[in-house]
Amino acid sequence: MGKHLTKEQRYQIEAYLKLNTPVSQIAALIGCSRRTVYRELDRGRCDLLDSHYRTYTAYSPDLADNRVKQNKQRIGRKIKLHNCAGLAELLAYYIGKQHYSPETALFEIRQMGLELPLVSVTSVYRYVRRRLLDITISDLPVGRYRIKQVVKQDLYKSQKHLNDRSIEDRPACVADRQEFGHIEIDTVLGSRESGKCLLVLTERKTRFEIICLLGKKAAAEVVSALGRLRNNMIDWVKTLTCDNGAEFANAAGMELLAPTYYCHPYSAWERGSNELQNKYIRRFCPKGRTMQHLTEHDVQQIMDWMNYYPRKSLGWQRPADLFYAELHKLGIKNFSF
Repeated sequence: MGKHLTKEQRYQIEAYLKLNTPVSQIAALIGCSRRTVYRELDRGRCDLLDSHYRTYTAYSPDLADNRVKQNKQRIGRKIKLHNCAGLAELLAYYIGKQHYSPETALFEIRQMGLELPLVSVTSVYRYVRRRLLDITISDLPVGRYRIKQVVKQDLYKSQKHLNDRSIEDRPACVADRQEFGHIEIDTVLGSRESGKCLLVLTERKTRFEIICLLGKKAAAEVVSALGRLRNNMIDWVKTLTCDNGAEFANAAGMELLAPTYYCHPYSAWERGSNELQNKYIRRFCPKGRTMQHLTEHDVQQIMDWMNYYPRKSLGWQRPADLFYAELHKLGIKNFSF
């Protein structure tokens, strides 16, 4: 006999009651204890009106079944955090202080080899919603999103940089991420009133991130920043891929570092690495918030966090480890920004 009665058994109880069958006999017929039947009668008790508008008490199997379902929803699943303050503290630390996603936080905790209960990513989100951790929903990273591949042929004709290299001319080997040295470049803005913004360069194979603080979003600022990076990057960068923003209008200046290819208008997925990396930056620089307070030190901290953040897409390896391994293969040892 299961813990709860089935809906069919509840209908059987209703039928036996209409036949004035004693509770003890009902219990024997459906295979449960008398106490179970009495509890079920209380659960399904309701007041009805007869044809003379007089109130009488009856048993409703549907009402009883609905109340059981509601109770299950209120109780929820068993919380594995009970009697395990260590796990709760670690989750709060990695998510709240280190800005890790729940999935990455769980990976780091498992790497410690501690004897802790196994919980799923979904459970962690549920713990946060139910306020079982010392963090709030605002501490969670933004949810996953898909970059829509909306291809409109007429948009290709309106490409701003018609005389520059199109992504269609970019070497095919760039797409499969097997070759090191191909960079996606973008800018990340704060509020409209803020002059400062970030120039971000993502190495496609390793997801290593290079971030420069710009005084404003302008082509001259971009070329100047790339010029400062040139000595440290010229030996390994093979291509740059950017969108059609006005800040990337000086193709000749950008190509002093590497051949530059322009994406189709409104085709963010063609720089998918940039778009996903920018989500990490937004954990520190929320959209719409001014960047005027940012310093070079702040930018370096964001860059270090991103490059040493374990990535599921990389088999939980860190971008920095993969990046410096690639430089080592090329014989480049003294590398810094």
